[in-house]
Amino acid sequence: MRDLVALKKAQQGMCELVGAGLHAADFNDDGSVDTDDFLLRTGLVTSISEVKEENRQTVFGVISDMHYIDYFNGHRETNFRRALEQYRENGAEVIIMNGDVSDYGTEKSYANLLETIQEVFPDLDQAPKMISVADAHEYYDAWEWVTSNTKTESDVQNRFLASFANKLGQTGLNSNVEVGGYHFISLSTD
Repeated sequence: MRDLVALKKAQQGMCELVGAGLHAADFNDDGSVDTDDFLLRTGLVTSISEVKEENRQTVFGVISDMHYIDYFNGHRETNFRRALEQYRENGAEVIIMNGDVSDYGTEKSYANLLETIQEVFPDLDQAPKMISVADAHEYYDAWEWVTSNTKTESDVQNRFLASFANKLGQTGLNSNVEVGGYHFISLSTD
């Protein structure tokens, strides 16, 4: 039973405990692990302040399929704004927009999306880190069977970056962003 408690603690952010050699002295009477003493004893940290930093939580939000369009129609903006407000109120450090942020990948739809974001986070430098993934709807302008436009996939990728993702601090379609010791890896459709 104590091994299960230790494993549960390890899954809750102290993964180093699993292979580092737990001893009976590392367990409290209730079966929990005395992580401060354990980490100090094993040399995994050199001070309790490192333990406190290791135990901090990273709060992040994930949203997808906002399908923003060239004009404001109410419900999309309202729902997205409410989600952003919830993330702000809960202290999100990262917000992941997981594809189909626009309905057709137009510059105007990206401008509308940014406008909504800036209503909730007026200073983007002080906002949570935002990661956006380009997915199928961001490419519609390049697919002849969807529209009569003759844009290339490279054209729509560049528009996504220049009109939206770069303005949020994202430098490429795919990214690896570290926040709070966690890596947030995004891979866009290409």
